[in-house]
Amino acid sequence: MNDAVVLGQPVLNPSPQYRYVRTVCAEVSHPNSIALMAFWRALEAKDGMRMGRDIPSRALAKLLPHILITEPIDNWSDARIRLAGTAMIERFGREIAGTLVSENYTQDQDGAKLLLQLGARAAQSREPGVLNTRIFADGIEMMHLEIVLLPIFAPDGTGVWNVVGAFRF
Repeated sequence: MNDAVVLGQPVLNPSPQYRYVRTVCAEVSHPNSIALMAFWRALEAKDGMRMGRDIPSRALAKLLPHILITEPIDNWSDARIRLAGTAMIERFGREIAGTLVSENYTQDQDGAKLLLQLGARAAQSREPGVLNTRIFADGIEMMHLEIVLLPIFAPDGTGVWNVVGAFRF
């Protein structure tokens, strides 16, 4: 597939010619990841971040286009994307809220598995997951993202979901 344009922005369409280089990191480095992490840590020190109460939030307004909320299915064998910021249209070429992670990564199943593993680990340990992703085509870097996965409480306050920030360098 070729690169396309949606809403005046280039869209990276999945294609076999793309090569993904992923590194699980101990710390965040993108300024927006740092801001999201600081907001999450402040709430985690109290009673934790909760969907519907703390998200959406005025404090996160600048970051919301780059945020996804994922709800686990079958103990993180997959996850439903409950909310997807508008910047995700640039990455996926369409609205992805309501879809499954597996549906969005049909040509990158290793990427889907890694995201779900990091999401599960974050939910179980209540520790962040951080993934540095570089996407190449013909040796040229097309996109560089930092993805941070943070455990949050579901709207009912009992289940654990993830807030995922995907910030482009």
